[in-house]
This record gives sequence, structure tokens and C-alpha cells, in this order.
Amino acid sequence: MADQEQRRSAHTRRSRLQDSSGPQRSPVPRVQITRLSRRSLLVKFPLPETMGGPRRSPRWELPAVPAARTLPSYDRDSWTRLTMNPNLSRIATAIQGLGLKPVNRRGIPKFESPLIRQLANAISNVAVELPKNVEDLIDAASDVKRLDVDIAALLDRFGVEIWGRNSERTWLSKAHDRSEGYKKDLIFEDPTDQSVLKHHLRMWILLKAFNTLRNGTQLNPKQKHKAEDAQQLAVARDESEIDVTAVQASNLLSLENYWDEKIWRRFVKASPLPFSTFISCLGLKTRLVYGRTIFDHLAAKDLSAEVNNIATRLYIQLSVETLVSYAADPDFLDEEIDVLLYEYAPQIWGMDADRTELLKPGVDDTYVKDLVYEDDEDRKLLWMNIHRWIFARSFKILRQSGSSVEVKQGMIAALNHDNSSPNIFRVPERLYMLTPSSIEDAQEHNKKRNAFTAANYSGPKQPASHETQGSMLKRRETSLSMTENQKLPSKKQKGKDSMPRSSIDKADEEASRVSPFDVSGLTTRFLNYLQNYEQSDSLATSVLNSIDQDLTQVVSTLPVLLNNEPYATIFANLFASWITYRRTILAVRKQVAALPIEQPNEIKAKMTRSRLLTKLRKARDEFVGTKYNGKSAEEVVCLGFGKLQGTAEEGEEVMLTIREGFRKLDDKLVELGDLLGGGNWIMMG
Repeated sequence: MADQEQRRSAHTRRSRLQDSSGPQRSPVPRVQITRLSRRSLLVKFPLPETMGGPRRSPRWELPAVPAARTLPSYDRDSWTRLTMNPNLSRIATAIQGLGLKPVNRRGIPKFESPLIRQLANAISNVAVELPKNVEDLIDAASDVKRLDVDIAALLDRFGVEIWGRNSERTWLSKAHDRSEGYKKDLIFEDPTDQSVLKHHLRMWILLKAFNTLRNGTQLNPKQKHKAEDAQQLAVARDESEIDVTAVQASNLLSLENYWDEKIWRRFVKASPLPFSTFISCLGLKTRLVYGRTIFDHLAAKDLSAEVNNIATRLYIQLSVETLVSYAADPDFLDEEIDVLLYEYAPQIWGMDADRTELLKPGVDDTYVKDLVYEDDEDRKLLWMNIHRWIFARSFKILRQSGSSVEVKQGMIAALNHDNSSPNIFRVPERLYMLTPSSIEDAQEHNKKRNAFTAANYSGPKQPASHETQGSMLKRRETSLSMTENQKLPSKKQKGKDSMPRSSIDKADEEASRVSPFDVSGLTTRFLNYLQNYEQSDSLATSVLNSIDQDLTQVVSTLPVLLNNEPYATIFANLFASWITYRRTILAVRKQVAALPIEQPNEIKAKMTRSRLLTKLRKARDEFVGTKYNGKSAEEVVCLGFGKLQGTAEEGEEVMLTIREGFRKLDDKLVELGDLLGGGNWIMMG
């Protein structure tokens, strides 16, 4: 008993000491011994809390649980350090924090869902509006309320649809406790989760703005790991990552003077400027749609196509050194650019042109004043900027495609057209043809684009080093003859007499611009076949034959039409395999229809059905089993036809139609196989 008293007194002293040093707690209910005898022990336990018993307090106070997740904040010093070391924070971290699933782990984030791609484009549009100067951008990033309105607009537009409690959410990752960036599924309706969404959206916008500024201004980056270096080059070269408004290029290269060979030679390996700089210098307003640059001005869209056409021909015909030399020659492409200005400048930069579809002067450092075509000095600036645009595009094709002879030969087949009457005007897309360069023809070719009348041009001087290269461009025939009243304005010409004709029938003008590389017939017949899959065998065979014929006519132009995408060289072969695959199915369907309902020899009937099933299985395996860079043949066909459309929106719609058509065709194939006793077996390959 004495021992029990000592233990009880010691416990009492400890309790008093804790009570005096810590917060007051409710008394801890104890077990009471009510009766003790030789053979029995009666114990009285307190009721649990769930049954009305006393509430027990812990022996120490637990830290208060915050109502919301603690999110990091960045002051000006933090953002300054980030500009010096971009590895401190990445866009991928912000994307992971939002729970979004990119389809790639490295490089520029790509998203499969069109909805998430729209969000990424909206993020880019907000980042465009941020300052283009490092110090000003750091100040904007340090202001925690700077982007509140933009982020609220983003959440109002995408919040419920992407993170809503009842949304599809297939584009979101599954939250995991062991995940560093996404430990809880974010629900837009939850106010706490909304604060998390706002934080990561803000970081995405700011990091994208810093990346764009860094990629546009960092001329001599330090050597890094090969994978990181390749990623930076990809970001610098990809138009989908570079915003539609150029960064502050005046700190890098002078945009008011011509560049020498030393500057142009830098474009061979990597462009020191975002490609969008060459567009914004002209005041052309663009926007990004699914990673593609779209021009708001219709005439600017046509001008861009002509620039790409000329740039492609330069890339095909000239060696790298010659391309550098011609890019530094201010007189090269004199007449070609004069034709472009004559055709498009009055509609875009004319005094009476609608300028609502052009950039506002001063919004971007590369476009400080309105350019007016009728002004002599402005016309010279337009000429110089188009000259740069053409060669920048040509160098970009060089970086993307290399100097492969095979690639160039494929482009030659697409661009080489006859020239029966060179002394005639036409829009530039049909104005040039490739001609073989040779030493024997050097003196004749050195006259350089001499197809116009002597009354218009005396011919610019050409460097002696160019003589052996030959000319690559000649005039093509057209329905619009050049007369004395239709002289082209040159960058050297002055006054009102140099202005182009003002009254042109737009309907006739549009009619003269029919593209020689028209794939609309191929697309239309293909979609018609997919949407009318239950048509008769004879009609289906006829449509397939027409599709095959259309494919044969455009197969040589596909590398150009597909913009040298990685799958451009194999697209035609895969689509031809699909045509063969469908013909096999039609042949089997015809044989099944000819089978008698009742056959006297059951064994022979089973053998016939088995042979037809095997034929279907083999045909499907040969087509579906073909892979390209991890993509199925069907997916490559979808991507190819999507790329062939005029706009990204049309491309997305066509791709969805094709995927749905393929699904329906597979369903019909299973039905055909079931007639033979093994529909599911066909699809197991």
C-alpha cells in the first residue's frame, strides 16, 4: 500500500507541473476501483465520448490544421533568382499542380484534349500582355494582384469544365499521397481548391512569359546537358511556344538596317529571334490555334502562303552558303518582293485599308508606327521586312528538314511547273518555277529574274560570287498581261506613278488563285466513304478507286502540304495500305454474299468460312500492325488529313470525323466476321 501511495503522489506532482507549464485541459477520466475482495475486483469505467461520456484531451496540444493548403509565394528576389536559373521552377511543375496530363514528359507540353489545348492557348494570350523587359516583368511577377482579373476570367471560362465536380475529368491525373505536386484531386467548387488553381495558373502564366523572354534574348546560352540543350532549341524553334507578339528584339539585332552574312549565318543552326518577330515587324496580327499561327487579315494569310512558297524554293535550289550570301544581299529578290507588295500591300497597308486587323503601333517594340504603303520610306521598310521574312522562313525549313537530297527532290516534284510565257504577271504562288543551275547557263541566269519588261527594271547588280550559282526563279504564265499601265512599284520608285492599279475585280482575282496543290477532292471522297459505309459494294469500290486516283495525283506534293511533319514521308504509304485493306474487305463481303444459304457439304462450308476469316484477319493485321513512332496507322492517317486542312479548327473536325468513321467500319467488320463465325477473332490481332 505504501508503494501505491508513493506512485499516486508522484503522478499528482507531474500532473500539477504539466498544468502549470501548459494550457489548461479538462480532467482525464480515470478508472475507479469500486470493490476489492479476495476473489473479485469490481471496476468502474467511464462512458466513451460517443455515448455521452466526458471528452478527453490529449496530454499535449496538437498544432492547428490550416484551413487551406499553404502555397509558396515569391518576392522580387525570388523572381530575380529564377531569371538567372530557370531550373528553379518549370512550367511542368505548374501543370502537374493543376493535375493536367501532358502526353509528353520532356520538351514543350503537349495535350491530347482540345479543351486543355484551348486553356494553354489562353495562357499564352495572357502571357503576351505582360512586359517584354526583364525588370518590368519581374515587377509584374512580384505584384500578387497583377493577374487576378485574367486568372478569374480563365477560371470562369474553364474552371467548371475542367475541374468541376461533375466534369468528365479524363484529362486530369489521379491524385496520390506520394506525388510531389498533386496529392489531392482538385474540385473547382471547393474554395480551398480554387486558391490552389489560381496559384498554379498564375505560375504557368509568369513562367511562360519568362521562358518566352529568355528564348528570345539569350544569344549565347551556356553549354548544358544535351537533353536540356535540345529542349531549349526546340522551344526556340517551335512557333507554338513562341508567342505571337515578338519579344524585345531591338536589344539583340537592329531591325532598321539590313543584316550582313555574319548575322544570317547564325540562322543556320538556331534563330536568334522568334520567328514571330518577322511577322510583327509588319504589324500583322496573329493568334495561336492549336499551336499554329493564324492570321486575322485574309490578305495577310495569302501573303504568308506566298512567302512560304518562295522560301521553299530558295531552300530547294540553294546551298547553305549561297542561301546565307543571298540573304545578306539587299538586292536579291527585288522583283519578287515588288510583286508581293503590288499584290497585297494596298489591301493590308494602304491608306484606305482596314487597320483593325493590324497591330496597334507601340503595343510591340517591333512595330512602333503605322506603315503606309503609299509612303516611300514606309514602303522601303515593308520591302526589307518581307525580305527578312522570306529568308527566315527558308532557314527554318533548312533547320527542320536538313540538306537531304531526298527531301528536296520530293519538294521539286511538287513545285516544278512549266513556263511557256514568262513575260506575264501572276500572283507569286504561281509565279516561279525551279530551273536547273549549271555553269553553262550562269551568264544567262545571272540576269536574275529578268522576266519583266526592260521598261520596268534595269536589273540590280549581283555579287560576283553568285555568278556560278545560277538563278532559281523564272516567271510563269498567267492570264493577266503586263502593260505599261500596270508597272510594278519598286522599292526604288517614288511618287504616285508607282502606285498599283486600284480597281481589280476581286472575284476574278480569287479565281486566279486556285491552288495547284488541291487535296480537297481527296478529303471529300475519303470522308464520304467513311460516312456512307453501308453503301453498295459497287459504289464503295468506285469511291475507293477515285480515292486511289486522287492520292496518286497529290502524292508528290504531300511532303510540302504536310509541312515536312515527321510522318510526311510515310503518310501516303499508310493511306495506300488502308485502301488495299478496304478492298480486301469488299472482296470478302462479295464472296460472303455469294455463299449459298444451305451447303450440302458442311465441312467444305466451314473451310470456306475459315479461309475468309483468315483473309480478313491478315488484311487487318497488315494495316493496323504498322506503327510509326509509336502511333498506329489509323492515327497517322488522322493526323495527316487534319494537317491538310486549311485551319486548325477544320483539321480537328476532320480528325474527329475520321476516328468516328474508323470505329464504325470496325463495327461493320465485326458483323461481317460474325457471319463467318468469328468476328471478335478478327479484331484480336
